[in-house]
Amino acid sequence: MGLFSADEVIERDHVVGLPRWQKRLFGTMHRNTAKSADFFRLPPGQVIHLGTEVSI
Repeated sequence: MGLFSADEVIERDHVVGLPRWQKRLFGTMHRNTAKSADFFRLPPGQVIHLGTEVSI
């Protein structure tokens, strides 16, 4: 049986949008979160990872 997990990859963008301090705060908070497969304690050999890339 295969289980699906969705995760994001955060990439910093040099386009003006969020202030620098908000980008740093968001990036730090994202790095400190547990991956969804780890959080739900899914068996590593049965997880299929799907991901998206998000620019901030």
